[in-house]
Amino acid sequence: MPYKYITLGRWEFREGYFEFFHDHISCKLIIAIAIGIEQQLFKAATVNGTLTLSASTFAAGSMLTMGSNSAIVEAGGFITGTIQGSNVYDYSYSGTSRTGSVVTQGSGLKDVTLNMTSGNTLTVGATFSCSGNLNLIQGTLNVPVNISPTSTTVGTGAILIPGATNIISGPVSGSGTIKVTHISSGTDDLAANYPGTLTLTNLTVNFAGAGPQAINTTYSPIGFVISNTVGIVSFNANQTPGSGGTIVNLNAILSVGASNSLSGALSGSGTIIVNHISGANDLIANYIGTLTLTSLTIDFAGSGVQAINAGINCSNIIIPNTSGAVSFNANATVSGSTTVYLDATLIPGASNTISGNITGSGTIEVTHTGNATDDLPAQYTGALTLTNLTVDYTGASGQKIGARTFKNITIDAPGQTVTAGGSLTLSGSLLINTGTLSCGSYSLNIGTNFTNNSTFSAGSGLINMNGSGPQVIAGSVSMTFNNLTINNSSGITMNYGCAVNGTLTLTSGTLTTNNNCTMGSGSLISDGGGSFSG
Repeated sequence: MPYKYITLGRWEFREGYFEFFHDHISCKLIIAIAIGIEQQLFKAATVNGTLTLSASTFAAGSMLTMGSNSAIVEAGGFITGTIQGSNVYDYSYSGTSRTGSVVTQGSGLKDVTLNMTSGNTLTVGATFSCSGNLNLIQGTLNVPVNISPTSTTVGTGAILIPGATNIISGPVSGSGTIKVTHISSGTDDLAANYPGTLTLTNLTVNFAGAGPQAINTTYSPIGFVISNTVGIVSFNANQTPGSGGTIVNLNAILSVGASNSLSGALSGSGTIIVNHISGANDLIANYIGTLTLTSLTIDFAGSGVQAINAGINCSNIIIPNTSGAVSFNANATVSGSTTVYLDATLIPGASNTISGNITGSGTIEVTHTGNATDDLPAQYTGALTLTNLTVDYTGASGQKIGARTFKNITIDAPGQTVTAGGSLTLSGSLLINTGTLSCGSYSLNIGTNFTNNSTFSAGSGLINMNGSGPQVIAGSVSMTFNNLTINNSSGITMNYGCAVNGTLTLTSGTLTTNNNCTMGSGSLISDGGGSFSG
């Protein structure tokens, strides 16, 4: 019945509608308050049946007691205040997103049911407890407190989120999603958040911590989601997800232990770390299911030799492995970049290619042979950012180096000749370990050191030592230059035998020979402002 103001027994309400079945102890109370109008309880009352709130706010203060086995249903409205006494009562929520509610108050709360539309979230307060069954039908429940329900069921479309330092004990099951927010250094964070019996067969486990996370036990959920963008999520035991597979979200990183594997479908737009080492096919040794790598970054971070033997198509490749070379014995199609970190080495097979941008500060080997002009872009077919990379020519037969600018060049080609197809500029060093480097008629500009431990054929070209810091010409095998220019105000030192058959030009700085320089018959020293010592 509508009314403006009414007092009846121990109840007093304003602006609304109520229905009751007892004068002093209510068995059923329905409050349907006009939107924006607060209904207030001014005198002590007990509800022994069901208290249903279908709109707006019911301000109970400290006046409301719930009878044993009673229930509160918030179905659009909600209650504020503190439930008095310790009688056991149930609670159901089907409203919109909200922080705090009656479920944050009272010690008698037993069964809790949450059934919101997808996208809505209920966050409980510090005094929330649940001694019965926690049933999440739909919606998201944030629980930043420790609770011990008899059981927890997470329905399809529902999401359960404990606090990072909190636990939800007791059995957990269902077909929705449970998030793992606990973070630690090697502890099993799933078990830390959920220490009870886990029936994960139809549940999705979502790692969403704000720091490094790990699991150390084998689990078999329907699927994993890695959404943690702050720390690496480490799987330190074999994992066997079901039909949901594993999804690694953007900016998230998943690491599978060196001796462990992750089965099932794998996809996403984040990063997967390959720790397995064997030199065989380490990617599929760690990730043994169906791989959809198109949008993923693959990080080869093993502590020894690693390899792939089957073609891959991915977004990016990262190689930070400094303990062993990473060999690609199949083609790699990379839509983004391949980055080789300092002291890491990438070795593609002689007949294999790597597309996408090549960058980094480590070493890339060129094993391709037989190209008429330049084997480097024949093997690395995308954009080449060589500013900080070392390019190591290791072909099993003759190779060509096209005219371009490098940081460092290394020749490691036993019994083979690497031939310059144009003038070369190095901001760093030239190292000939094995094999022969032949420059023909082209110039070679070197920014740091020139070390020869094998064979250097200068041809009729010019070697220009033009760095900005002190440079050294060294090695274990003597070499002969046609024309040599010294153009470095910081000076250049010869530490091993060298001969100049053409012109030695002293443009800038001092050439200190240590008695290691021989001028050939008919040669010439041209003093253009530099000096000669030794």
